[in-house]
Amino acid sequence: MRKDLPAILDRVGERGMQRSVNTNGILLARRPEVIARADAFVVSVDGPEAVHDAYRGEGSYRSMRAGVDALAEAGKRFAFSVALFAKNLDHVPFFIELAERYDTFLVVQPGAMHVIGSDEPNPERPDLARYRELIRRMRADPRWRARVWNSTPALEHLERFPESPSLRCHAGHITCRLEVDGSLYPCSRTVLDPRARPAPNAVELGVREAFRRLRPIGCAGTQCWAAHNVEKNLIFGGDPRAGWNLVTRNYATRRRRA
Repeated sequence: MRKDLPAILDRVGERGMQRSVNTNGILLARRPEVIARADAFVVSVDGPEAVHDAYRGEGSYRSMRAGVDALAEAGKRFAFSVALFAKNLDHVPFFIELAERYDTFLVVQPGAMHVIGSDEPNPERPDLARYRELIRRMRADPRWRARVWNSTPALEHLERFPESPSLRCHAGHITCRLEVDGSLYPCSRTVLDPRARPAPNAVELGVREAFRRLRPIGCAGTQCWAAHNVEKNLIFGGDPRAGWNLVTRNYATRRRRA
C-alpha cells in the first residue's frame, strides 16, 4: 500500500469525487489513516483460510479479516471481490456466509483463462461446467442473489465465459485507466497492448487533452470479464436492469453503514 495514499485520497476528496480503494486487506488494520479517508473499499478474498493463504501467503487471511473488522468498526462501506478459480468453486457457500456476516455484497467474476499478459493457459482456470452452474444458482437462489452485487444481465454475460457474446465496450469513450506515471489507457487490459502506445500522458498534456487523444481499441482482442467493466458497459449501453441494480445496491450499502 502506497505511503502517500492518504495524501492522494485527500486530493481526490477535495475535488468532490468518491474515494474507493481496491485492496487485499492485509495492511488495512495497520493503516487507520487510509480507512478514515476513503469512502468505500473492495476487499479481495479467495476462500477459507487455507485456500486464501495458498494463493496469497501464510497469514494473509487473518490479516485480511483484521482489516475487514477495522472497516466494519469504522462504519465504512465495503464489498468482497471474488474471482472464481479451480480451488475455490466449492467454497461459494463460504463466500455467501462471509457477506452475510458483514452485511455486505460479493463482487463476482471468473478467474482468467490465460496467465495475465500472455497466451499461456492459466492452470487455476475454473472448470466451466461447475462455474456456469454456480453462476446460474447466483441468479436463481434468493439467498445467494441477495448477496451478489453483480446485476442479472451481468451474471447472464458471465455465465457464458469464456465465449465472446456481444458487449459494447465503452473504454476510452467514457472511462479510462490512469497509470502512476501519468500514462492514460482505455482500460487495464490495454496497458500491455501495443495498439494503445504511445499512451498520452495526463501529466504532460493535462487530463482533458490526454483523454481526447486516447485510442479506443475495444477489449484488446478478447472479451472483457472483469465485473466492474461488465457493469459499466451494460449501464452505458442503456441496460435498465444494470442501472437499477447499481442504484439499489449502493442504496442498500449506504443505509446499512449509516
